[in-house]
Amino acid sequence: MLRAFLLFLLLVSWTCFSSEISKDVRCFTSTDGRVNLKLALLTDNKWMGGYIIYKNSSSAITIVPIKSECETLDVDRPSETTTTWLAVINGGVAGKFKAVHQGAIFSYLNYSNAKNENVMNFIQNDDAFDGNDCIWK
Repeated sequence: MLRAFLLFLLLVSWTCFSSEISKDVRCFTSTDGRVNLKLALLTDNKWMGGYIIYKNSSSAITIVPIKSECETLDVDRPSETTTTWLAVINGGVAGKFKAVHQGAIFSYLNYSNAKNENVMNFIQNDDAFDGNDCIWK
């Protein structure tokens, strides 16, 4: 009986202190038009992470933020934020994604491969976003 009561208290306290996770989805196309990807950012009030899914891929690539810098360019506009994420595949670092955005507008996203240091640049593709997910045509 005591064990059941302690489990009940644990569940109640967990739900009381847990915060809701928000999901922000963005669609990107490489500047050469050959590669499409979905960036999904997951956040709560203490944590941020996310994943990348390339068009025609069934598996997600985990991204972990390692650096974020904000700069106020105009007091009447949102700050410009530069964020760098590590791309983790099978427990190892495959590369880095770096994004610059001001509010909801992403100026760019690029990916640099950890093995060969090749860089691929992406632009936000609002035409592919249906309000919930990326729909590639």
